[in-house]
Amino acid sequence: MRPSVSFRKGLDALEREVGQAPEHRAARALGPVPPGAGPRVLFLTPRSWAAHVQWEAMVGRALAERGARVSYLTCGGDRPICDRVHVYEGPPMPCRGCTSYVHRSLDAHGHRWATLRGSEHADQPWPELDEMDLHDLRNATWQGLPLGRLVQVPVGWYLCNTDLESDPLGRVTYRRFLRSAAAISDEIQVAISRESPDTVVMLNGLFLFEQVARELCERAGIDVVTYERGYIKDTVFFHRGVSASRYETTALWEQERGRPLTPTEDRELDAYLADRQTGAQSISDFWPAPRFDEPEPGFSVLFTNVTWDTAVQDRDRCFVNPREWLVETVRWFERHPQHRLIVRAHPAEVRTPGARSREPVVDVLTRAITSLPANVVVLPPDDPTSSYPLMQGADVALVYTSTAGMEAVLSGTPCITAGDTQYGGKGFTLDPPDMTSYF
Repeated sequence: MRPSVSFRKGLDALEREVGQAPEHRAARALGPVPPGAGPRVLFLTPRSWAAHVQWEAMVGRALAERGARVSYLTCGGDRPICDRVHVYEGPPMPCRGCTSYVHRSLDAHGHRWATLRGSEHADQPWPELDEMDLHDLRNATWQGLPLGRLVQVPVGWYLCNTDLESDPLGRVTYRRFLRSAAAISDEIQVAISRESPDTVVMLNGLFLFEQVARELCERAGIDVVTYERGYIKDTVFFHRGVSASRYETTALWEQERGRPLTPTEDRELDAYLADRQTGAQSISDFWPAPRFDEPEPGFSVLFTNVTWDTAVQDRDRCFVNPREWLVETVRWFERHPQHRLIVRAHPAEVRTPGARSREPVVDVLTRAITSLPANVVVLPPDDPTSSYPLMQGADVALVYTSTAGMEAVLSGTPCITAGDTQYGGKGFTLDPPDMTSYF
């Protein structure tokens, strides 16, 4: 009899808890990490997101082999709230299992690590927060640090919702994150003073621990490198300066834009773009069996983002936020009934376990517009219709930061961007500076 899925998941969790997961055994088989005597590289590894823990451990090994003195800074647990999970799964936060996995993984690799949390610690009471409204919370400071600004993205990500004004959990969650951030900032300052790193490496740059650490490192003149998953499975994107989640490639584009692709590169790109239509090389396969329906010609298509994803938060240009962009675009089509619009809601709103969006774009439209105009069709996130016939058949593609806009251009469809997307401003998209120019 084959074991059930639940049994397999339980066994996997137990193996991770005791340090006997496959990745732990593989790490021990690699042998000791060289001590290194060169530049001091500190990895911020606060969460048990397994892929990231192992990537950071392997990159640390590679740097140690090249002479760097590598160490790791972990959370240590006992947090009232953080962004290890979304609102559906905490609080209470999974601190014991999270801490255990990180420490057992780093031990399996043989890395040196220290925790932010000491044996004696106290979270900051910060009673003034209880009297603040959202505006004041967003502008709150702690010992000169703009923590209100720094926690805004993590709060939206944790709540799966950036419309905090209408979210009953918005204010209380903001206060909890601010108190956590205050403690984290105090702890990171102690750790930086103790470790004296030349470079700090961290995931993304926009999550809770990372926002605070990046701000403190930049103020101290410490080199910061952030990284994110690449768009191709098993690739990683590193960046200095702005957060890696922005996939900033302007300097590289200016260097390479005039160089024709080699025949091999051309074939590789064609193969990759073909694979994306079926999810073959993507890091997330939202539709194992997409439906390739071809709509009637003569329409525009709008591709949404998951509103609270780090790929779209704080990247506003033409509009205050993606909600305003969506609503005002639909209203424009309502005033111009001779034009058709298809809105494609992002499937990740409902397809990511433990992260179902609490700000679905269908609800955003329903609250703002009593009845959708007849010339506007909304494909909900659970509709299996493939985006590719839409982008290939449309007269124009409208995006905030969705990568669908770049693929639309590659298929010959003009694209108008409303947010600061990584492929904007490079000569092949229309990038209006404000709402008036957008329309």
